[in-house]
Amino acid sequence: MKKVYSILVILSVWFITSCSGQNTDNSLKPNQFSAKMKATKNLTLLDVRTPGEYTEGHLKGAVNIDWESGSFESAVAGFDKTKNYFVYCRSGHRSGLAVTWMREHGFKNVFELNGGFTSWKSEEMPIE
Repeated sequence: MKKVYSILVILSVWFITSCSGQNTDNSLKPNQFSAKMKATKNLTLLDVRTPGEYTEGHLKGAVNIDWESGSFESAVAGFDKTKNYFVYCRSGHRSGLAVTWMREHGFKNVFELNGGFTSWKSEEMPIE
């Protein structure tokens, strides 16, 4: 019984941390994300949601590369790793995974929208 309890605790902690998808390094609230983009030259804004989500509304200038498409890695692998990348999804989970992957593969300047597109819209920030 003690072993089952320990496994449940470990799984619960893993689930909570993985579902947050938020990488605290360079994870910015909507106003911070917007201000950082305005102050940054040579940037690429990545929307890692599905194409359907993207067409329902997105941040101006965003490039849609679906994290769950199976081709995200190959799509960004040729990107310049010294440029600045701003990444978002709907709630922060997929962008957290994408940002982690990018950092693990040598991308130096990657910023994530904390709370994703949902957070952006709740702050009444501009969308297309």
